[in-house]
Amino acid sequence: MTPKKTLVDWLSKEIPDMIIDIDKDCKFKVCGHSGALKCYYETLVHKLWTRGWPLEWKTLHIPLSNKKLINIWEKDYKNSLFTFILFKEDLEYAWHIPVESIIESPIKENSYVVPTDLAYIVDMKNGNSNS
Repeated sequence: MTPKKTLVDWLSKEIPDMIIDIDKDCKFKVCGHSGALKCYYETLVHKLWTRGWPLEWKTLHIPLSNKKLINIWEKDYKNSLFTFILFKEDLEYAWHIPVESIIESPIKENSYVVPTDLAYIVDMKNGNSNS
């Protein structure tokens, strides 16, 4: 299973009225809408995250290479939801990080350093979260 497929499956279960757009011109990994709210998602996999819920983590690192997508969102889609999904290697859990939290975070060593209290972790199989 891919991160995109895992996210689409999770969205289908957790937000049943979410309509996933199959637009090939979508600049984000997953695009959809729920009512009038447009929603965009980008997926990343943390290869070193191999254990369960890492609640002891204080920060999450989002590569600065994602700045281009953030700039596109800021320019063209700012009235919509944009969330980065940082998956555990096996795709069972994921941190959900709102783009606003990333934008507000400091940059160090080519990464946005996002405090974990600005994100929430979700069990992508069972839908539970720590939020």
